[in-house]
Amino acid sequence: MKVCHYLPSLKLNNGGPPRSVSSLCSNLRKNSLNVTIATTYRDNDPEIKVEPEIFRTNFNNHNDMRSYFKGNKFDVMHQHGIWLPSSHQFTLSAVKNDIPLVLAPRGMLMPWALQFNYIKKKIAWALYQKRDLKRVLGFHATAESEAIQIRKLGFSQPIAIIPNGVYENNVCPKIKKGEGVRKVLFLSRLHQKKGLELLLRAWSKINTENALLEIIGNDEGGYKAKLIKIRDELGLGKNVVFSDAKYGEHKKLAFESADLFVLPSYSENFGIVVAEALSYGVP
Repeated sequence: MKVCHYLPSLKLNNGGPPRSVSSLCSNLRKNSLNVTIATTYRDNDPEIKVEPEIFRTNFNNHNDMRSYFKGNKFDVMHQHGIWLPSSHQFTLSAVKNDIPLVLAPRGMLMPWALQFNYIKKKIAWALYQKRDLKRVLGFHATAESEAIQIRKLGFSQPIAIIPNGVYENNVCPKIKKGEGVRKVLFLSRLHQKKGLELLLRAWSKINTENALLEIIGNDEGGYKAKLIKIRDELGLGKNVVFSDAKYGEHKKLAFESADLFVLPSYSENFGIVVAEALSYGVP
């Protein structure tokens, strides 16, 4: 079977989808499928590494995408994410070439996500997005809540609920004795969706004399500056620290040094970082 997975980017700092989709493709490849990962945004930023056996293609424009799918017949096309014009073109490519299309909304149909940038999404919904969703053969939801939301929006196609996973090579650290400073860890994108303003205000209302809150993640659209301002206004400079995104061994050390992990998001379709924290034995 020949399968093409599409997502806008495989950049390391783009959150969970690049990691979960690349892992999904690796495991499909182990099951003898012919797998291609297609993207539309590629620059000099670090990307998730994919196995050499997985075909990798990038479209510079919509014409590139249309030409590619005319000359490459896939058995299934699997789209991750919606709203972007490039995602719309991927849907059109599947329809025009009569290829079954599976869609993973990746949380982009959840109530909070629908309200974020509401005007732009309302326009996209009217122009193409609602029609595109009706064209898919079936949906891939990563949680039951996402499947319920798809049904609430009126779509009746089959839904497969397949959660994300993490690799089993994460090793749980030794149980901590609770001595010294207790560390609370947030590790994800610095985005309004993640509820970090709520977290800082909650932190200001509890006794944190022997606690440290470390907020790790890549800054999106200058949001970090706003969070630092709130931290300073609340007088939390002594026990709230910000760090740049961490990967590999540095990420592993961040989890192993934590007593508690927190992800106070307004909306998560899965939250792969929660599974990662638990795999390290961090509550």
